[in-house]
Amino acid sequence: MDGILLGTDTWLNAASTVGVINILGLNSEQLSSTDNQITIKKEMLDDFATRYFSYFVKTYARTSNYTKVMNFKNWLEQTNFFENVDFDNYAKFSTELSDTVKKYLTSASYKSAYTLVDGNLDVIAALKALPRLPKVTKKNWVQKSPQVVEAVKQAQPIINQIFEYLETPGAKKFIPAKVVQYSVIQKAWNGISFLSRQPQFKDFYEDYDRYFIQPVYDYLKEDHSKDKYMCSNCGRPMKKRDLSYGFLEFMGYDLNRKTSNAWQFNSDLFICPICQWQFSCLPAGINYAGQSGIFINANSNIESLVDINRAIDAEMHYDIKQQGYNSPYGAMVEALKDTETDRAAIYEAADVQIVRYENEHYTFSIIPRALLRTLNRSEGKRLKLLRGSRFVFSGVRYYLYDEVVKALLNNQNLFNLARRMMYVLINDPSNAKVSANQYLNTLIINHAFLEEAKIMTNTDLTLDDLQKIKGSGSHLRERFEKQEGNLNRLNSTAVKLLQSLNANDRQRFMQIVLRLYMEIGTVVPKVFDQIFLDDNLFQEIGLTFTSGIISSMAPEPVKQLKEGNE
Repeated sequence: MDGILLGTDTWLNAASTVGVINILGLNSEQLSSTDNQITIKKEMLDDFATRYFSYFVKTYARTSNYTKVMNFKNWLEQTNFFENVDFDNYAKFSTELSDTVKKYLTSASYKSAYTLVDGNLDVIAALKALPRLPKVTKKNWVQKSPQVVEAVKQAQPIINQIFEYLETPGAKKFIPAKVVQYSVIQKAWNGISFLSRQPQFKDFYEDYDRYFIQPVYDYLKEDHSKDKYMCSNCGRPMKKRDLSYGFLEFMGYDLNRKTSNAWQFNSDLFICPICQWQFSCLPAGINYAGQSGIFINANSNIESLVDINRAIDAEMHYDIKQQGYNSPYGAMVEALKDTETDRAAIYEAADVQIVRYENEHYTFSIIPRALLRTLNRSEGKRLKLLRGSRFVFSGVRYYLYDEVVKALLNNQNLFNLARRMMYVLINDPSNAKVSANQYLNTLIINHAFLEEAKIMTNTDLTLDDLQKIKGSGSHLRERFEKQEGNLNRLNSTAVKLLQSLNANDRQRFMQIVLRLYMEIGTVVPKVFDQIFLDDNLFQEIGLTFTSGIISSMAPEPVKQLKEGNE
């Protein structure tokens, strides 16, 4: 065989093929592709193990705990800490030394990497040799500062030794690569090669090469004209059946241990060495962020498949640089909304699969056309205004942007999310970093989605109407604020309105609204008639109105998005 043919016919093949392309650093001009397949030259496997780990180290450098440790070193140099010990710097120094340096450098992954690094420093012993740092406050800083300076002086040479060790070629080669094995690679596969409980080789670069690459070389050299077995994934002939999908996380099982899972205890789910190597590149094809991950299986052609997933990766890196955190959902939406390629409009005409990694499991769905059409509307641009907003409900932190996108991907409306958010805004506003306008934008996005999904068609409710409904609630609150003692009662009334929304009780909701307007002697806005037409209209009008009543309790609102602008 002159080359290795890799396909994209299934999501597993597609994601793994994208992973191979990413690891090799190939661009569209370098791809030799036909019929959704690419051909990899055999020579590209030379030193593939180095490329493999280098890709993960480079791609996830900004979120790696190794980077956090080295950032502490950079901070020491930038602040000239050892020559300028003041209270604020010392507070950061002691915290980072404990919560970052000692925490990570004594972890199991680092300890196993130390055995591969040539050096005469015992990092664990060095950390234990660090002096105990005095605890100080601003009040006793002057009194205790001499003790602090002395402790820092004793710690300086030890810390310098540790960072000199971490910057040796061996440390740079093995430690970051060891970290990504558990933070990234293990999310896709586990239990074999360097991720087995007892690896065959101490050097995991060699282990990967021997376990995945060498079998491919051997397979390419062999004559397969008389082979009696066939790979269940690609159809290539095989001499023996000893490799399976079992090493893939949540996607396979050990065929040797669980024969009962197969029909008549005889499984045919065996794969060839080429597919095993291809699948080992799966984590390079999926974009991971923390405990989440995403892959868009837009496999109409290889170029578009690579393009959309690289766009997601680029957006995630941009998020980290600009905001200090990244979201695969936000990156996916921004990639779909790319104005140059207009991907949302293109994908609207096709069933595009999305693979999500959440809660240590993979889920599969088709990107809803209603979501794609919503992104193409001006309301879709309001998503950006939700960035950075979050709230805590029942001890769980929710990031509004991610929750909105996840719900829409599941073809779900946002009413449940909006009710949870409102509960926190009413009862515990300190746990909600959500402005009044961000809340309203959530409802506007939901309105657009319901229209595009053809769920809400019996209304002519417009964006201006929603603004007016919120304004009605705000006006009502202003009237009550002028009457001493009424504001607290209005807040409790907001709770009752929310309760009626949770129970989907239109009668009770309308009774409360009528009583409120009777007290201020004003006519009830005609739009409230529509709550009896449809459950979705009731929720939309009710939540928008109640958000106006509690709007002043929310943090400072963000600048309102103008139509047609970012």
